[in-house]
Amino acid sequence: MKYYPKFNKRMPSDARSYFDPNYDEKFKKANPTTYALIVTLGITALMLPNVLFFIILSNNINLSDSNLWPLLGMFGAFIIGIGLFNIVAAFLQQYLGHIVTLICLSSGLLLCMISFILSA
Repeated sequence: MKYYPKFNKRMPSDARSYFDPNYDEKFKKANPTTYALIVTLGITALMLPNVLFFIILSNNINLSDSNLWPLLGMFGAFIIGIGLFNIVAAFLQQYLGHIVTLICLSSGLLLCMISFILSA
């Protein structure tokens, strides 16, 4: 069976129900392996920007006790991860819309760039 993502142009009216822990139960019971794979991919997409940010940061910036700007970048990387998780959530029919994804990716990238500039 093939699974196709469902991308909504706008935020769906029932988006609040996506955050209910029982929302996925029917899909989970019908496809336990696929569900586990999609959730694992989603968690990876959520955390990967933070890992990459930390690797890049540790190689290029002198970290000191008085420099707290990297925290802004870590927050931005997490926001980027939320945007990527939103894309993965489309496979569970829980995509929150293009605007949410665009806002998360662009604002997270902006925060990371500000953090790099001010941390140097």
